[in-house]
Amino acid sequence: MSLNFPNPSRSYDAYHHCVNFWGYDNAREIAFAINDSVISNLSPNAGSDEPAVLAAFDRLRLDVPSLEVDTTAGYRPGLAEVAAFADGGRPA
Repeated sequence: MSLNFPNPSRSYDAYHHCVNFWGYDNAREIAFAINDSVISNLSPNAGSDEPAVLAAFDRLRLDVPSLEVDTTAGYRPGLAEVAAFADGGRPA
């Protein structure tokens, strides 16, 4: 499975208090949402309004636009496993 994030678009959903963004697995588009409390925990000095949350999200983005996962043995990592890997293996 190859999950790519070629589209830098993201939006803030004030009702659900999250940032929405999209990834792609071949022809499938996969929607992601990250709660703004997660962003504020990772970037405590960020403000809480829409521009501040989006700016903090942009600063936290990985420079690597894709992640390759070997699923030949049936391994299907969830978002928590992917996030832990991206965070250097530390549990969330």
